[in-house]
Amino acid sequence: MPSASHILTLAVTLGIASAAFQGFNYGTTLSDGSAKTQSDFENEFKTAASLEGTGGAFTSARLYTMIQGGTSNDPVSAIPAAIKTKTSLLFGLWASGGDAVFSNELVALKKAAEKYCGQLDHLVAGISVGSEDLYRISPIGIRNKENPGVDPDTLAVIDACDWLGMDAYPYYEDTKHNPVSEGPSLFRAAKDKVAAVAGGKEIWITETGWPISGKTSGEGVASINNARTYWKDVGCPMFGNINVWWYTLLDAGTQSSNPSFGVVGSKLTKKPLYDLSCGKKRRV
Repeated sequence: MPSASHILTLAVTLGIASAAFQGFNYGTTLSDGSAKTQSDFENEFKTAASLEGTGGAFTSARLYTMIQGGTSNDPVSAIPAAIKTKTSLLFGLWASGGDAVFSNELVALKKAAEKYCGQLDHLVAGISVGSEDLYRISPIGIRNKENPGVDPDTLAVIDACDWLGMDAYPYYEDTKHNPVSEGPSLFRAAKDKVAAVAGGKEIWITETGWPISGKTSGEGVASINNARTYWKDVGCPMFGNINVWWYTLLDAGTQSSNPSFGVVGSKLTKKPLYDLSCGKKRRV
């Protein structure tokens, strides 16, 4: 019988053998708060792969949870949607809800292994445990909230990981000089700090982006033009070189997003709000 460990083996093998993954982050609810179905995920994955200006490069999806909305521990319907659309997946185990919730995440992972493992060859990028849990200083009591990756208390966590996921938003660094023009340098500084404690392990960019609208954060101004600038100056040099899951394709939530990061806004369409093409690239 397929096992969760076999899915992990697939993830490790794929991570070694494939080119860099390139995609978006995906939640599990629609704008009205209802749970996404398989067809909802299929529509989003197909749209991402067909975005104007991208050459069909955005074919990966990062998930925050393994659990289908409205269930206790059934596998998320993004999995069969990914199989059908040939979208690679960075599985996510939500770790901020306590032990009982995390146990259900593991149950859902095992169920997914039993149900889909034979169909997931070449589609599993990896397994991400948690999302910004160290940043939230919970539940292990991290002292350094701004740069948790460099806090000594996190070293045991780093040692247990095969790779490190980095969420970086220069827009939110409001205590620094953070106009969009400083996006590359602030992003690079954050990545360098993580690399300094990574012990040579790969750093995957699990979230980054610049908002198209919303409040000003320090000197960070949310606008479509600035979102394009950040995409061009920070995103383009990374795409195809390291694993990147951008935040985000589609704004969706029970309330209007503020700030809003969706490259297509809140309506699913192949035409983005700004130019997603990349010309000559320079490494960030």
